[in-house]
Amino acid sequence: ELYSDGPLASHQVQGAQEETILGNQRVFIGGDIIIAIDGQAITSLDQLDVLLTDHQVGDTVEVTFLRDGQKSNVSVELEEEPVR
Repeated sequence: ELYSDGPLASHQVQGAQEETILGNQRVFIGGDIIIAIDGQAITSLDQLDVLLTDHQVGDTVEVTFLRDGQKSNVSVELEEEPVR
């Protein structure tokens, strides 16, 4: 989930507009697609979670994402997940 007040949103990364279940996986529809963290490919939400557990709040990671078929990179300082 991309929080509207989170670090990725401040870099203009666009979150999904919809979420659905396909098989037993959550699938997000629309928005940018995160494809790598620090150069390591992301193929699932579980893999993203695993890669992020190697980091702490305050660490900076390089996020690679696709928007309209174009690859972009942003450096993002990790923040605590907001309480919702």
